[in-house]
Amino acid sequence: MTTPRPSPEDFTGKAVHRAVLKETLQHPLTILPAAVSALSLLYMGLISFDPRSFGIGFGAALFGAGAWVVNYFFRGEHFAAERVRQLRAQREQDRAAVAAALRADCEAAEFSAGARAAQELTQTYESLCQLLADRAGGGDASAVRFAVLADDTYQEGLQLLAAALDTHRALGEIDADRLRDELRAWTRELAALEGRRDRDQARDATDEALRTKIDSHRRRLAAYDDHRAGMERVLAQCEALESALETAYLQVLDLGNESTQALQGQAAARLESAVTAARAVEERLRAAQAAPESDALYLQHGQRNTPHRP
Repeated sequence: MTTPRPSPEDFTGKAVHRAVLKETLQHPLTILPAAVSALSLLYMGLISFDPRSFGIGFGAALFGAGAWVVNYFFRGEHFAAERVRQLRAQREQDRAAVAAALRADCEAAEFSAGARAAQELTQTYESLCQLLADRAGGGDASAVRFAVLADDTYQEGLQLLAAALDTHRALGEIDADRLRDELRAWTRELAALEGRRDRDQARDATDEALRTKIDSHRRRLAAYDDHRAGMERVLAQCEALESALETAYLQVLDLGNESTQALQGQAAARLESAVTAARAVEERLRAAQAAPESDALYLQHGQRNTPHRP
């Protein structure tokens, strides 16, 4: 049975509080004395009620309750911190698996630019996370904010690359060169037909058929070019995210130095603006993929006998 991935709600104070309560109630120092107490009560109820059994049951119950009070009220912060640490570790593990799968999918789809971007983005993010972990372990509160921003930046980068991969796969099914060749041939044929003086009903029907095919190809090529441009914008935005992470890495090296506080703020602001810009680019690409005009990208694939792979 696989463990569900941590959600943002799992990190809220209320969720962590519930997890701490559950963990302290299920702690061995609470469970085992409770079991001994229950067995003592069962023995006294079914076999013999004697002071010794009562003392064992009462003492075990008292010890278990005391252990829970200590764990929950006095060591609660320790359990809460450990819970958050486990959630973060699990999230990082899941994210690493997602990134590895994304790189593999890009390589399988012969999307070398996407695979390279995923690898470089992951390497930069992991380097920054390691540095932030060292700083946070030393009690540097400024590193916490950078960690949150870095996580958002990396997450958005992976989502951008996933959207770019979807577009790459759709474009891979389109033989744009064939479409352009056919468009040029039909355009010349239509011009030749329109240049003739002797026209009849049959030629008019041929003209109309050619215009329909020409318009269809132009729509497909326009959609193809728009999606290809959108994919290039996504890759450029991933490069901007990687650059923002690299800048943050350099600034984190100087965390704690008062002379670099302004630069730290600039690095954090750059991460925030990079994420905002990346989300806007992703939304545009997703909207383009869902637009009715995008259906033209898939019409050719259904009409071809054999798929074309660039």
